[in-house]
Amino acid sequence: KNDYDAITGTKEKNAEEILLLAKNGDVSAETALEKSALYLGIGLANLVNILNPGTIILSDAFAKAGETLIKLVRWHMNRYLLRDIAESVELRIVSEPLEEITMRGASVAALEQLLKEPTKYFCGNSME
Repeated sequence: KNDYDAITGTKEKNAEEILLLAKNGDVSAETALEKSALYLGIGLANLVNILNPGTIILSDAFAKAGETLIKLVRWHMNRYLLRDIAESVELRIVSEPLEEITMRGASVAALEQLLKEPTKYFCGNSME
């Protein structure tokens, strides 16, 4: 069960339904969305404080929420981030499937390594 169910005592709703209700001014849905943004913001801040990634990408249900959720999550995340890190992390929403995002990220990492040391990969041992 999600927060919306606990607040309203109604049948379980999915993320899209809660977002639609919140956009239409439903107070219980707005509360559930705010609480979700708080917990996500705290969790992401903890990860960023430890790992210091340059970008955090949210997809799937988050993509449907769009800028509404991003603003809430970013606000809560910034409250718990170390000051030096707060300005350096980008929070993005992507509507593509997670598998495509993962593959693109792996491709970028491989290409970066290749571009840093092309002779290592194309010239064999002759350059050592």
